[in-house]
Amino acid sequence: MASRNYASIMGNLTADPELKHTNSGKEVLELTVAVNFGTGDNKRVDFIDVRVWGNWAKYLVESGVKKGSLVNIDGYLTQDRWVDKTSNDNRSRLWITARTIFHVEQKFAPKDEAANGHAQPPVPDAELQPAGASEDTPF
Repeated sequence: MASRNYASIMGNLTADPELKHTNSGKEVLELTVAVNFGTGDNKRVDFIDVRVWGNWAKYLVESGVKKGSLVNIDGYLTQDRWVDKTSNDNRSRLWITARTIFHVEQKFAPKDEAANGHAQPPVPDAELQPAGASEDTPF
């Protein structure tokens, strides 16, 4: 049976992004995105955790996003699992690992203006591509 892991959200950042590096030197952002759902008395806000790696993480910081910025994210769900050191209980947390992320209000400059300090969307990082995937893979 075939399966699919795809997530797409649009919402507002709950904090300014802060670029961090793993012990091996890879760039990573861990963000929370507020997504409004419903209307009137049925309105609610969901807070979705997102990880952004490599070139996309650098791009997002360079694009000038900040708390409240509207972003569009496409990616896949990732689950972290661990045992709580205090209670010895099993814990888990779902994230969206971003494949692409765009600042919705962002106006992109023509390629010849990229040298003038305008952030351009990066080429996706190879480590985010599924094993055996090629550029012809339709996702």
